[in-house]
Amino acid sequence: MSDTQQSLSQAIHNCCTRFNVQNLDSDDRKLTASFLFPVSFPGFGGHFPGHPILAAIIQLAAVRHSGELGLGYRLRPVNYTTAKFRTVIGADQEITVTMDLTKNSSDYAGEFVISTGDSQKISEGSCLFQLI
Repeated sequence: MSDTQQSLSQAIHNCCTRFNVQNLDSDDRKLTASFLFPVSFPGFGGHFPGHPILAAIIQLAAVRHSGELGLGYRLRPVNYTTAKFRTVIGADQEITVTMDLTKNSSDYAGEFVISTGDSQKISEGSCLFQLI
C-alpha cells in the first residue's frame, strides 16, 4: 500500500464514528458503520473547491473499510457491480453504510446501502472482496 493510500485509509478510519457487526453464522456478517467526513477530509481535494462533494471512489472505500472492520482483515476489492449513486454527499454530512457479507470459498460477497441519517438512500450496490 502506498503512503497516499495508507494516509487516505487512515483518514477514512478516523471519520468512522460508530460501528456495529452482527455475526449471522460463523462466516456471514451484517455490518453497520457511520461516517462523518469533515471539510478538512483529504478525499474532498479537487471535488470541488468551495463546495466539497465526496467522490464515489471514497464512498466505495468506506464500504471496504466497513468490511475490514467487520471481518478483522484487510480486503482487496475484486469488483463492485450494480453500483448506483443517487445523490451527492457533502462535508459534515453523516452517512451510514449497511452491508451484508457472505463467505464464498475464499471471497466475501456483499450487498451495501449508503444512506443519510434520515434513511435517504444515497448509493447502493454489490461488492466482492478477497482477504489480503
